[in-house]
Amino acid sequence: LVVEAFDKRGRKIKQGSAVSVEKNAAITNWHVVSKAASIKILKGKEKLDATLDAVLEDRDLARLRTTVELQPVSVAKALPNIGETTFALGAPFGFDLTISEGILSGKREDETEKTEYLQTTAAISSGSSGGGLFNAQGELIGITTLQVRPAQNLNFALPAPYVTEIMALPPGSLPEVLVSVLEKLKEPDRRWLRAFVRNLVAVTKDFRYSALEADRALALIASLGTLEPWQKEALRFELGGGILQGARAYWEDAI
Repeated sequence: LVVEAFDKRGRKIKQGSAVSVEKNAAITNWHVVSKAASIKILKGKEKLDATLDAVLEDRDLARLRTTVELQPVSVAKALPNIGETTFALGAPFGFDLTISEGILSGKREDETEKTEYLQTTAAISSGSSGGGLFNAQGELIGITTLQVRPAQNLNFALPAPYVTEIMALPPGSLPEVLVSVLEKLKEPDRRWLRAFVRNLVAVTKDFRYSALEADRALALIASLGTLEPWQKEALRFELGGGILQGARAYWEDAI
């Protein structure tokens, strides 16, 4: 399956892959849809509306729901041993049902995030995020998530037990969305903060801000409370799309 994420204006901002594990549910990576205002799933030539149904943020997984029946795959009850054959199936660059073969070359753990990964030589590319990693029996053993560039054959998938974990979540298990964070501010403050940051991001020679304006911006952000890393990233994206040049160090310390 192909997953497309769109912003509020209907512009496509991200494309990835997904795997159906129930007739009306598909799993993809959270980073594929985290900034989406709307989501589409491409099933062959059909373009289906999908809704974000659950998120396992610390595992970078998201569950999508659609009203159209999908063809689910079987989830493996046990992970293969190192050296066994694996197949990556996804939609790199939008080419649906692209398959590559390799072996399970390692089992790794990110000690910082406390997350396990399956390392495979089965090739993945941009757009493969959220696709499936399968064993020789065609059972899902992981969700392809990342690759190390420019190294060769260093590809990683989140193991199947994490899929079981997110499928067990009740509907609506979502992190606090950005809109609700910003709605803590009064409308005039929201408008002012957006304008201030966008001018700051532009880093034009004509834009100058005073210490009072900077203090006001910092105070407004502080009033939002403690933000999770994904909320900070989303806040930067919403307010200005990024922090550039001379303003980078100052503003990234603030947000």
